[in-house]
Amino acid sequence: AQKNLSPVVVNHQVTRKTRVALALLPEWGAHIPPYNLARITALSRSSGFATKSYDINVACYDQCDKTYWGGYKDWKWTSDDYYTEVHPMIEPVLLDYLEQIIEFAPDVVGFSIYDTSNRATTWMIQQIKSRLPNVKILAGGPQAIKEKIEDTSLIDHVVVGEGELIFLDLLEKIEAGIEVPDKVLYHDKGIRIDLDSLPYPDYSDFKLHLYNQNGVSAELSRGCVAKCQFCSETNFWRYRGRQAGNIVDEIEYQYRTLDIKSVWFIDSLVNGNLKELRAFAQGVVERGLKIQWQGYARCDGRMDLEYYKDLKASGCNMLNYGIESGSQKVLDLMKKNITVEEIESNMRDAAE
Repeated sequence: AQKNLSPVVVNHQVTRKTRVALALLPEWGAHIPPYNLARITALSRSSGFATKSYDINVACYDQCDKTYWGGYKDWKWTSDDYYTEVHPMIEPVLLDYLEQIIEFAPDVVGFSIYDTSNRATTWMIQQIKSRLPNVKILAGGPQAIKEKIEDTSLIDHVVVGEGELIFLDLLEKIEAGIEVPDKVLYHDKGIRIDLDSLPYPDYSDFKLHLYNQNGVSAELSRGCVAKCQFCSETNFWRYRGRQAGNIVDEIEYQYRTLDIKSVWFIDSLVNGNLKELRAFAQGVVERGLKIQWQGYARCDGRMDLEYYKDLKASGCNMLNYGIESGSQKVLDLMKKNITVEEIESNMRDAAE
């Protein structure tokens, strides 16, 4: 068992009056439902708060010109072209969802913000605040972490870092009428959230047929076991993994209830704990879960051909490796802690 993990304590069977809406605005990937929204939705609902989540991004993708969700046009979401070209296209969809949110009458609205969704989110916040002046607006996500949210004037709280503990604490205080004076709330990096203590992500509000892939996201771990010279990952959060049995239970639950066919692991690396990853793969096979799964990985010489065969048998059909260089000198300067021989061995075995 891993030591020094902080469980997220969910107070079940409590009647709450605070209503929570969660939203993701465009532009973001439309290939799979947003994990962050599903994770926070589950946490809120499990704690007794009436909660509704809205993937407005995929609705816009479904109803608008899909070329704006690709590499050739995604820059338009962050430039002045957004106001002249993009916003007029998506505004009818945004207005429809604005009315849905207003009708739900939330006390709290939370947004996960990316650089490409900054401007659409700002517009939505302005509209909601003008209609529901007393609503509390929360913001998290990469733009919050980078402290580059376009306009924070109407946002009550910005959450920087892992959001689960802070989010739950904020909801409890809002429910109790306790004022939180700080606008920007930072997660203490010394506190590692126990991922096995969290409820399974809740995808029930999402229209799964709108996504390019019939699947969901999941996580085996957070953080990274390496300390590569160029990477911010270890500065952002400290590594911890999940127990294989817990993640297999979650994937089986999503497989049986949602009839999913694929899982995208959002981990920085799926193979930070080789023993648990193999146990996960073997568990998928034992339970007869016919899925395909993908994720990011580190090259590791301890993964031999037999190891790769176990991953393949469980449905692993793609691993993205951060190899960086074929020069041992450069790898050493980067502190990659890997040899060219290990890289070549992994590539050969994976290909086979």
